[in-house]
Amino acid sequence: MRVSGLSSRANYLLLFNINMLKNNAFKYQPECNPQDIQNNPQTPLK
Repeated sequence: MRVSGLSSRANYLLLFNINMLKNNAFKYQPECNPQDIQNNPQTPLK
């Protein structure tokens, strides 16, 4: 039981850190960035 408790807490901290990184990335990089569309060769330009 103790090991599962520690692992669940570690998973919670890991998810928390991933969410923090995602929020920071979106803060500096808007989701709809026209520069990303221009730099992505797979995206067809209209």
